Amino acid sequence: MNKQILIIFILFLPIFVFPNHNGAHSYLQNSFPEHGSVIEEEVSELELVFNAGIEKSSIVEIYGSEENSIAIKELTVESPNIYVTLEEALQTDNYEVRWAVIGDDGHPTDGVFHFSIYLPVKEEVEHEKVEEIEEIEQLDEVLNGENELRKEESKNVIADKQSSNLPFIISLIVIGVAVFLFIYRRKG
Repeated sequence: MNKQILIIFILFLPIFVFPNHNGAHSYLQNSFPEHGSVIEEEVSELELVFNAGIEKSSIVEIYGSEENSIAIKELTVESPNIYVTLEEALQTDNYEVRWAVIGDDGHPTDGVFHFSIYLPVKEEVEHEKVEEIEEIEQLDEVLNGENELRKEESKNVIADKQSSNLPFIISLIVIGVAVFLFIYRRKG
């Protein structure tokens, strides 16, 4: 009886010891500019860093606050990083970066992150420009609140994905108990 339990334990041990590769898709781990950040200098290059390898067929699109597409001069994939060079430096605005990649494991993933550019204004700016800047600052304050909500939602999504292995583990435990009972009843 003890030998059978030991054999079952040894058979199921690798399932619990070795990591489950079902969740090994490539997700955005870090970026420049960072999600939710406000940059006070011109940005002409972006970098996206993924948690696993990615294929060359990656897509990155950048949009301004009025859904205007930002021209990309060059997109370079050096797995697990993507480097984006823009035609022109980004100006004061709120931006959305949409990405889609295929991981080395063959699974496609996509996502979005946001950031803002706020370029300080020179002193000889006309009165109208000052009013526009104040409006942008107010918009930035609103968007920063939204970005905080998005960050929290992103954390919740990541936590949900990490807890998705729980049903798999419970199923394996149930199967192990069933096999144990089956062997125990055959002996008895």
